[in-house]
Amino acid sequence: MIPLWRRVDRRFWWNEWLGRELIDAGLHPFVLPVMQGWVQISTLHVPRAIAPPPTGPESSVEYETVPVEFIVISRRSRDRAGLRYQRRGLDDEGNVANFVESEMIVRAQSHVFSHVQTRGSIPLFWSQSPYSTTSNAYALKPAPVLDRPLPIARGPMAVHFDFLKEKYGDQTVINLSEATGKEALVTKGFEEVLLGLKRTDVDYQEFDFHHECKGMKFENVSILIDRLNDTFLKQSYFEAGGPDSQKLQSQNGAFRTNCIDCLDRTNVVQSALARHVLGIQLASIGLVQTADSPPSDIETVFNDVWANNGDAISRCYAGTSALKGDFTRTGKRNLQGMINDGLNSISRMYTSAFSDFFSQAVISFMLGQRSLAVFTEFVEKLQVAEPANLLRLAVVRSEAIETCSARVISEGETRQAGWTLFAPTEMGVTGGQQFEEKVLLLTAKALYVARYDYELEKVVGFTRIPLGNVVSLQKGVYILSPLQEAGQDPEENYGFKISFRGSDDETRLASYSMRNQIEPTPSTSPTKPRPKSSLRPLLLSSSPKPQPASILTNDSLDPSSDEIKFFAFKAIPRDVVLHGRELSVDREDAGGGQGDEKTCHEVVNGIVTRIRVLCSDAGSGWDGVDGLGGKFLREEAIISLAEAQSNTPFLARIEHGVKRWLWL
Repeated sequence: MIPLWRRVDRRFWWNEWLGRELIDAGLHPFVLPVMQGWVQISTLHVPRAIAPPPTGPESSVEYETVPVEFIVISRRSRDRAGLRYQRRGLDDEGNVANFVESEMIVRAQSHVFSHVQTRGSIPLFWSQSPYSTTSNAYALKPAPVLDRPLPIARGPMAVHFDFLKEKYGDQTVINLSEATGKEALVTKGFEEVLLGLKRTDVDYQEFDFHHECKGMKFENVSILIDRLNDTFLKQSYFEAGGPDSQKLQSQNGAFRTNCIDCLDRTNVVQSALARHVLGIQLASIGLVQTADSPPSDIETVFNDVWANNGDAISRCYAGTSALKGDFTRTGKRNLQGMINDGLNSISRMYTSAFSDFFSQAVISFMLGQRSLAVFTEFVEKLQVAEPANLLRLAVVRSEAIETCSARVISEGETRQAGWTLFAPTEMGVTGGQQFEEKVLLLTAKALYVARYDYELEKVVGFTRIPLGNVVSLQKGVYILSPLQEAGQDPEENYGFKISFRGSDDETRLASYSMRNQIEPTPSTSPTKPRPKSSLRPLLLSSSPKPQPASILTNDSLDPSSDEIKFFAFKAIPRDVVLHGRELSVDREDAGGGQGDEKTCHEVVNGIVTRIRVLCSDAGSGWDGVDGLGGKFLREEAIISLAEAQSNTPFLARIEHGVKRWLWL
């Protein structure tokens, strides 16, 4: 017999990662797939007229009650799983946030009916921050912003609709977001990109819910239902019946409904779509309600099931019951419902601003998207990065190494290794408030320290250090932030310092990067720079860029100078690199990922060893090369824990303590 876990739809198998050891051990009966969503089974009691006997009076009509089994099953996808302000839009694989498949099953008189519809976030690269600094800062409804330009979403959106076509058939997209105001950016962006795909299997229907139903006139949803009459006939529904339960018809297509959250407005419209389909299904087997029919519980039971379904999905994504639930449950808007909506909105604002960050870390770990280091990252940053962004970041780091190699390495030299590393913005310092990621390249003749603009993907400037000028290497503990436990771990906070002889005229700004120095004019557009949210997570503060006046003609250090300069570097901790990936330029490089098997201490040891070997080949690399009889390689803390603690302001400690209390 095929194990149960082999028969499930893996999109909805939330505990697959947790059960992997049981699967590997062959303990299949103990593997119970778990989904997230809602299931409710209820019974509708539908009155049906009994034909009067031939001898009876024509006016006497009797009714019998027909039990109808009514089931709603909603399954949330684990792909791009997360919480409200933590996961929005789509990813590079075409998965969207808060994707839910809802199936309504009806069983009556030896017939079985089924109708499926879906919901999912607007398939663009966009986000909303609970700490929005736009015109309505800290508002209940922060403005959506585009994380990446619209054209970049074309490919992933096409993949998304290809998948929906394969699973559900032709799609009718119902976009309930606002056509004006804050939401217009993503509403019109969705329309623009989708219509630009020119798909004949997707019908786009825009229905500005807040405009059409303003004044709490939610009954105006009937305007949309009437507009979709032809679509209902085209889509149909699944039906099986008869003695052998033969398939009588199939559903040909599905509705894909969305608003901004895919919660409250979507709940109202999906229940209205389902109610229309239910009426058609019951009528097909003679269960038709007329004005003369006695009262039934159809509306009460139907509304209760769909309201419970909406509440469950809302709690999974937003942490509270759904808004507008009173209308879904009773068909009417009332004062108590408005008060509940206000309380739920406040609760959502709190959870999205504080508790959701830790919950997101738990979800990412449970699904196997991140290792235990995700909790270290949370303690340090009070937030966690998306796995997809970590993958993109790893690729960008590798590309940075390649770009810098092509731009800065002198003719006749070949890169032996390259790394992306933490480093102070300025040369000659180990601490301070301004850090960035630098690219360190190693050839047989020189070291190249390059500053790279991750937004423009260009080299800003670089320093060439002939290996013969290197006078010493120092490796040791490098503590930058002692407030968190992770920041105090000596194995994961390790770095090195390269000391060398040189003059003041040592840094060169590449001429092709002069335009990088022009400060951008502040834009009123809510579109964020493409890489800023995910490609520069290691910048501890904004740092000034070299000015064009610093362009020099010499590209290496003056070997005759006795002045000693140094660069300090810190290995990138494992909690901010992609685990289990090898995306660096070569296995020795640490540009893309260093793997779980290496600590920062081990990474630094490998880097320092390679540099020392090539320095020895270049004529340095031995003790006393600095002329003072000192060791060439010494192990000594760059910044010790005690020094870091003494440099941490008291107010910073208080601020961190308050944040941890709120977030945890």
